[in-house]
Amino acid sequence: MDPYQHPDRPREDRIRRWSTQVVPAAARFDYWMTAVTETCWPISQWRNVSTDFEVEFAATEVGCITSIGETISGHRARRTPYDVARSIERTYHLFANVGRKESARHCWAIEHLGRSERIGPGDLVLVGDGQHQTDIPDGFEGVILKLPTHWIRTWLPDPDVLAGRCIPAASRWGSVLSRFTAQLAPDRLPDAALPDEVLTDHVGSLLALVVGESEARSYAELEGRIGSILRERCVDPALAPADIARALDIPNPLIHSALGARGRTFLDALLAARADNAIALLASPAGSRLPLAEIARRCGFRSAGQCARAVRARAGLAPGQLRRSGRGAH
Repeated sequence: MDPYQHPDRPREDRIRRWSTQVVPAAARFDYWMTAVTETCWPISQWRNVSTDFEVEFAATEVGCITSIGETISGHRARRTPYDVARSIERTYHLFANVGRKESARHCWAIEHLGRSERIGPGDLVLVGDGQHQTDIPDGFEGVILKLPTHWIRTWLPDPDVLAGRCIPAASRWGSVLSRFTAQLAPDRLPDAALPDEVLTDHVGSLLALVVGESEARSYAELEGRIGSILRERCVDPALAPADIARALDIPNPLIHSALGARGRTFLDALLAARADNAIALLASPAGSRLPLAEIARRCGFRSAGQCARAVRARAGLAPGQLRRSGRGAH
């Protein structure tokens, strides 16, 4: 066991520190490369590194998690396939832009798992152990939590659902996670009243809540896009979920997942779209003289009876009552 991390040592005595201030300017970058490889993971490609490059770095263990406090000058970095191949551990890193200096308030960018995100004040991002690229022109000050893959998967069966996506500080659970992660900074941990195991459980449970919130937000956005396509194409009597999936360029099961998250089926949504069209037509001057069978055909229904049932379920009135009332779709 690393003597720094012996559980009987006080938390303040378990903190390891690195600073480029203790080495000559010409040796600072190599010094940093050694520290980041030992503590986080290898990253071999660096650009836009200034001659006065500086890093202040502290790390300590919180149960199976490593908490890292970092202040670093502006730079661009890329973790390459070579870096991934020579990594000893399989981990995820949660980056939290929660530093107290003004420099931490600037946005920075990350590309990971085919996603490109901007990370602003208080925001977080989970990064897997694969390739990624960061562009941090104004420097970074914040907290990084190094999370073992086997541990995070007990909380998130598929962490890559979240990896590479900005976790906004403005979101409900993102806000809570941002504040809690700031409290796990190495220099603040000695004041933490909770045992390590409780602190790590809090991290895992908050990540799970963030995923749930993110999925709900994504599903709500996707449901809106599905609704737009349905309204455009619901007159096709043979319209199927696969047609909507192709139009949106997404897997077919996502159609059902997005609608199911709101307690709806594809048939529910399709009939509602057709019923709205029928209701509008029934209440319009142009449709006032059309037989119900013709209205049903124009709206994609297979029969007048199916149209009448859908209209009644949607509007609370039979087609004839709608004609007389002149009410449109609600």
